[in-house]
Amino acid sequence: MIGLPRALMTYRLGAKWRAFEDELGMEVLVDADGHLMGAFGAALLAADAPESQRRPFAWDVDDFEFRTREVVCGRCANHCEVVCVYRDDELIDSWGNRCDRGAVRPRARVA
Repeated sequence: MIGLPRALMTYRLGAKWRAFEDELGMEVLVDADGHLMGAFGAALLAADAPESQRRPFAWDVDDFEFRTREVVCGRCANHCEVVCVYRDDELIDSWGNRCDRGAVRPRARVA
């Protein structure tokens, strides 16, 4: 198939894979190691973090308590549903805002 256009996916879900092929009208290649891409990306982000923000990973994960909270932002007409994730009552991440006015960010750690 040299010379024919192809697309590359990083996950292997059969139905989605075929749907992409049907929609694109071309062969879609699936990387056999695509499931590792999230871990690879996280490692790259961690490596880019400033030294002052780095801390060792705590392996005692069975002692963590995760919870989520949904907040509807009213700061613009989008009324985004923002999902906040807390670990042991500390905000660690959030997503769902469509503009910066609705951004919910973890507080900066003081060294």
